[in-house]
Amino acid sequence: MKRGVFLSVIIALLAGCKETPPASPDGYYVIDAITVTYDNPKDNAPENSGPDKNVKAAIRDTMVSLKDTTFFYFEPDRVIVDNSGNRFDSEIRGNTFDLNDIQTTWTSPDNGQTVYLTTEKEGACGFFNCEMKMTLSRADHTSEKLAGMKAVSDARASSYEAYLETQRQYYKQHGFPPVSGDAIRMTKNISVTLPETMVVNLKKQEDGDYVRDIGGIHIESDDDNTEIYRFRDPLSDAEGRILLVKMPKYRWRFDEWLNQQKGIVYQEENGAIYYNRWGKPECTYFRYDHNERRYVIIVAETADQTMMRRMYSIARSAGKNPPSEAKSNK
Repeated sequence: MKRGVFLSVIIALLAGCKETPPASPDGYYVIDAITVTYDNPKDNAPENSGPDKNVKAAIRDTMVSLKDTTFFYFEPDRVIVDNSGNRFDSEIRGNTFDLNDIQTTWTSPDNGQTVYLTTEKEGACGFFNCEMKMTLSRADHTSEKLAGMKAVSDARASSYEAYLETQRQYYKQHGFPPVSGDAIRMTKNISVTLPETMVVNLKKQEDGDYVRDIGGIHIESDDDNTEIYRFRDPLSDAEGRILLVKMPKYRWRFDEWLNQQKGIVYQEENGAIYYNRWGKPECTYFRYDHNERRYVIIVAETADQTMMRRMYSIARSAGKNPPSEAKSNK
């Protein structure tokens, strides 16, 4: 009996000796310093530091300048990044999160007073690989630097919201034109109507990479469960993709994903027009074929409002196949 008590005490003591995980960042943080390091040492040499001499140097200067316009707000499981009113957020997973779609690792040796961020190299500097490191310090309501950046952010966010409201009124007033053309069978039960001028340009994407997170799912062109068809308007910048994605219906989380975009200007049950995370106007509409367990997702983009109305009409034409008239996408 005594031996059993002794072992219990030892186990309890050992359990109490486990290392306590570091405290997560909490609240507002400003950037004290940013360094950008390329793989090739020559790109980091002082003689190549002039932005007028080197594209990589210009990118580095742009990245370093973010410390004067960007602040962070950390919650227990999420971080919000604000750059002059352009805001995006990311889920924190352990000691990592996505900084503008670049995986970033955080550490804090002093219980959250200072936070060090390190990005993965791939894509961190656009077309070039680099490692970006940031030093953040906690800021409170007395921080003049934070107050100045928040004032700029709030003013721009208010202006942007007013702009979005004009867009909402435009689509509410003008609605969406009917679509005439050919019904293209995308699955056994779902077709999409395309004008004849776009049908001739409808092509399956056989080469080139297409990678996109949309509706809470990760889409890649080389995935065996994904087919991608492209179409475009020959007289404008408008282009679209029809994504056929085989997956369970419950995995699609459109509303949650949509709320992470820059701004929504029109929304209904199966689709929306919005400004995506990169600030570009885009629309998405979707249907689910229960028999094939496959989503038909139409994504289109154009900077022209009139053309966006037409592209969204095309997207929302996705529906049940006519009895015998629909053409095969083949």
